[in-house]
Amino acid sequence: TGNTLLNMAHFSVATYLIAFLRQTYSLSVWEVAPFLLIIGFGQLTGVIAGGLMADRLSKTKICIVTQTLAGLISFVLMSWPKNLLFSVLLGGLFMGLYSSNRPAFLSLMVSLSDHVRGTVMGIQATSNRLGQALGAASGGLILSWIDYGYLGIFCIVLSIFASAIFFYVSYYIEKSSQSAIR
Repeated sequence: TGNTLLNMAHFSVATYLIAFLRQTYSLSVWEVAPFLLIIGFGQLTGVIAGGLMADRLSKTKICIVTQTLAGLISFVLMSWPKNLLFSVLLGGLFMGLYSSNRPAFLSLMVSLSDHVRGTVMGIQATSNRLGQALGAASGGLILSWIDYGYLGIFCIVLSIFASAIFFYVSYYIEKSSQSAIR
């Protein structure tokens, strides 16, 4: 459920990020294209940083912190467009934060017991696709009724719920490992 909400949050914003930049700043496709490089660099940097963090820090806590921050960034990005460069940098930061939790999440999945790993990985793959579809569809629905500011609110709400679920999982894992030691 946390992964589905996380992906819904991401894809509700990522799907419409370029449309947001084009409409907000009256850009043509050619004018917005170079800014995709900055946003893509943010995503690539996030994946690399996420891999390094996943080797050193709590995987569930990485998911909690990065998703909460990504939700906050999406809210600022969509609610207060100051200028084009600021929005592009926030878009890159949003993509980077989302991407930085993926290595930790996948590492957590493969570290599970052999008895449940296949099932959990299948559920994870399904929740990825479900979150992508629901996020993009929900984002489109929000934009057809209201505007981009509400898309940021939607993303932060989903991010908070996803983070709460990851927090619960983190608590449960720690509690279970302490019980096993006793």
